[in-house]
Amino acid sequence: MTGRDDTSEIILRRATWADAYAMIAVTRAAFSVYEGFDPPFVALTETEQDVRLQMYLGGAVVAVKGSTVVGAARYKALGDGRLLFYRLAVHPDWQRRGLAARLLNWTDSAAIRLHCDEVILYVRKQFDRHIALYERCGFRIITDDTPTINYNVYVAMARPVIKERNHH
Repeated sequence: MTGRDDTSEIILRRATWADAYAMIAVTRAAFSVYEGFDPPFVALTETEQDVRLQMYLGGAVVAVKGSTVVGAARYKALGDGRLLFYRLAVHPDWQRRGLAARLLNWTDSAAIRLHCDEVILYVRKQFDRHIALYERCGFRIITDDTPTINYNVYVAMARPVIKERNHH
């Protein structure tokens, strides 16, 4: 592939404070198809302050093509050996090209750095395509998660950290 379709020139890196606004923009673009869902997606109303707080409490990764953020995700060590991965977002112009899987796989490097041995995420039950993506990336549905999750809406998924993975 060449031109706009070429994802080989997209680099993944840890997000900085300066990336907060671009992360909001890419997240809103990616999540805009979910407007009107019940319960509503918090991702559609987040502010720069929200994103920076989440980065302070955990971290974030961005996918950058040139100087443009085309994908992002956030993570947080839970303190029990698990890393929570959330807010995976790929701009609609860049979806279905493997970028979401690259962002998911990048989290292993964050998990290693934060001394976690498992990555966990939550996904809405009705999103079969999302669940299938996570399964292709090694995640499995788990049932022994904290009681704070709304199991009527979400499913918890986890996978062990792969320490040998190329994280670039």
